[in-house]
Amino acid sequence: MSCPGFELRFGSFNACIARATQTCLYEHAPREGAVKLAALERCANSQSTAQCADVLSDRLDGCERVPGTLSDGEACIFDAQCASQFCLRRADETCGKCAPAPKIGEACKLDRCGAGSACVDGTCVKRQAGGGECKTTSECDDRLACVAGKCSPFADKAGDACDPKGEGRPPCDAEAGLFCDPTSKRCAPVELAKEGEPCGDGLRRRCRGDATCVDGKCAPLVRIGEPCKEGAGCVGIAKCIEGRCKVPELRDCSN
Repeated sequence: MSCPGFELRFGSFNACIARATQTCLYEHAPREGAVKLAALERCANSQSTAQCADVLSDRLDGCERVPGTLSDGEACIFDAQCASQFCLRRADETCGKCAPAPKIGEACKLDRCGAGSACVDGTCVKRQAGGGECKTTSECDDRLACVAGKCSPFADKAGDACDPKGEGRPPCDAEAGLFCDPTSKRCAPVELAKEGEPCGDGLRRRCRGDATCVDGKCAPLVRIGEPCKEGAGCVGIAKCIEGRCKVPELRDCSN
């Protein structure tokens, strides 16, 4: 499977495997979850025939979501831990509480809604398929952007006409390794920078997925178990906790 945005998202094959393993073990099948081994095998097998876009957006037909074992009000980190399949927490927080997921038409909770819906002006609305009316891209299904009030495909080829704001023309597909050149208003390939190389020239020059831009240069992501500083870029879903990168556990939420 050829994915132009692979290096941008993961950097290397080994980094992809490490991140996929983390996602599988902690986000999809945590100890507090209820996913069975057979379901994990189906999920893994589905990746071999999936489209690149489905893999990158973590939406595979063979990967089911099952209610977890934690009740509403209990501490959680990942949605799959909760019986409600909804861990209520802010985007910048590690820990939250299991809670009922807001339904379509109900008020958002911390700007979040249940699966298949989006938070718009404080209310959960159904995400739209291609051609559906929208105000923002968050209202559209995966792989679609809000362009002139309609959910439309991203511009996905170098040289395509584009508009980063989606006003009249679609933005470029970042997962295909493209950005919208502000001068030509055409999609162009992102320049990938390796560890130690300059980065941060707007959207034009970005680090590979196994590094992060620090003070204008690409620095490697900190591996699990290695020392880190608050705000450091840890590998995958790991976070800097008590001076080391680790995948957060419920015991880290005791406070």
